[in-house]
Amino acid sequence: MSEETVPRFAYFFPFHGMPQKLKTVSTGNGILSLHLPDEAGPRFLAVDPKDRRVLIVFDGAIPSGGLPQACSVLDSALCRVVRIPMENAYKQRHSAEEPLTYFVREIDGRMYAEQEIIRYILLSPHKESCLRRYHDKTLRPHYVCLEILNGKKDGLIVRLRRVSTY
Repeated sequence: MSEETVPRFAYFFPFHGMPQKLKTVSTGNGILSLHLPDEAGPRFLAVDPKDRRVLIVFDGAIPSGGLPQACSVLDSALCRVVRIPMENAYKQRHSAEEPLTYFVREIDGRMYAEQEIIRYILLSPHKESCLRRYHDKTLRPHYVCLEILNGKKDGLIVRLRRVSTY
């Protein structure tokens, strides 16, 4: 099997959804076509067929220093804006915490918190990354560790492990 015909997968971690393993299609000349279930058409990504890093699609945020040095961000775009009533929004517990990233808006005399959810497409080495996700009802941030491991029996293992517990 040539490098161009080896199947390549993307590991998709959607906002408030179940993780999915998606097959990509090579269109030739190092271009991959990736169809995400919640998008109308495919995305085209320039990826060297010999690059053995793992293709990750993640909805959330990347904290400073969260990615390993060999990780590349291929694309990032606004995925959605989550709006909740302000009385349900997470409030900063201590001034030493990282500042909250949601915006406060008044709509029809009522206050709302709005969080932009960014979709990142990454090429990641077989290492750990720290990423930030948001609770859909409170916008409370929680941190997850993206682990990419070589499994002996099942091949590649890609998973998110929650690291914050508040």
